[in-house]
Amino acid sequence: MRQALQQIYGLSDDLTALLIQAGTFRTLQRGKYLGFQNEYPEALYLPIDGIIALQAPFESKDDYFYAVFSAGILVNDMYLLNPQPRLESLKALTDVTVLSIPISRARELINTSLAFSRFVLKSISLKLYTVTSINYIHSEKNPEQKILMCLQHLANLNPDNRVYLNFRHIASLMVISRNTVAKVVKDLQKKGVLRVEKNCISFSAEHEHSLVASSSLH
Repeated sequence: MRQALQQIYGLSDDLTALLIQAGTFRTLQRGKYLGFQNEYPEALYLPIDGIIALQAPFESKDDYFYAVFSAGILVNDMYLLNPQPRLESLKALTDVTVLSIPISRARELINTSLAFSRFVLKSISLKLYTVTSINYIHSEKNPEQKILMCLQHLANLNPDNRVYLNFRHIASLMVISRNTVAKVVKDLQKKGVLRVEKNCISFSAEHEHSLVASSSLH
């Protein structure tokens, strides 16, 4: 677990040891809730494998979850600096392995470890940049450009440059029809820009450089 944690998050030996000492490795079964709306988060999670989903706060269906957290994306980091009740629920879409660090202990590390503070702030800044960019993308009139830019920013959140949202969730996020998303993704796949696998969308090797370039701006 130690080696996987260090490799996925790009941690130094010292920071890896500090995090393992502060937390506990846990395996959560598919369907397990990691937090509920209006509750205060209890832990900072560092996913090592599996998918954690965020419930869409403005959707009426109880099963409407965005598959946004995977290995390499911190969960509950923003609540470390801004202690507030959750706006949405979290659920494991698959079996998930995480390093779980109690929020109180994580806040202590913010005050005592510069390396940990930088680690958390980098994660938060990337998420804020992505949210701001997606809000800006809503004004794009060209459906292909709109969906392509959305996928690029979502892929930049993930160390393996994959997007785990399905067509329905992308359509909800971009406020367009699911049929439009399906058509655009199919066209981009034919052009060799995207690869569509069973549970994710990824960019072909020759287009991954654009993701690296845009992620370096943060």
